[in-house]
Amino acid sequence: MTARSAGVINILHEVVVALTSKDPARRYQLGQVSLEDYFRSEEDQDEVFAAIHRKVVGVLLNATCPDTGMSTGSQNYIRGMDGTVSSLVNYVMQNIRGLNGVFGHRHMPKQSVYMSRHEWDRVIARVHHQIVSAILVTMREDLNLWYMTGDGDWMFSNLIRIEYDRSRREARQAWRDERSFHGRPSKQGRRRAKQNRMAPGVSIGGHTS
Repeated sequence: MTARSAGVINILHEVVVALTSKDPARRYQLGQVSLEDYFRSEEDQDEVFAAIHRKVVGVLLNATCPDTGMSTGSQNYIRGMDGTVSSLVNYVMQNIRGLNGVFGHRHMPKQSVYMSRHEWDRVIARVHHQIVSAILVTMREDLNLWYMTGDGDWMFSNLIRIEYDRSRREARQAWRDERSFHGRPSKQGRRRAKQNRMAPGVSIGGHTS
């Protein structure tokens, strides 16, 4: 186990203690834990952030008007929230899907067996919320996301849509490359193997048993 992995285990344990504590000092300590502290390597962190970023943008692009149900994300805006980033974070968290597949129990250090599944759930939910919040704050700082006070809408730039399409293409290509690397048979190869499969009771020499 690397020193960073050991550090992650200690950090996660402290987070769980703080989450379940009513001590203000413990709660303050929880706020000092950075997102980097949850990951065993920069590669893990970059991979998780990229995947969740795609999901966050997917929520924005598929947003609908709460009153009419009509699509607003297709027109680069979201309606029905105030101008705080926290309200937008809450909206995304309510509509995003599949976060546990990106960062969940399988990403937790196996050495921390003393923590219950419920405790892990709380840690994982906190990490999800922190990452989504960090992504939206970065979008706003980069001027790709802004609030129109007069209209009461969150607007996002078309660059977000362009980068989203590019990122999805790259992710799909990486998935195909990984499958090719592991030598998964093609559909045609599996179909041919099925057609050539011997019938039950037929030996290699062609004599029935």
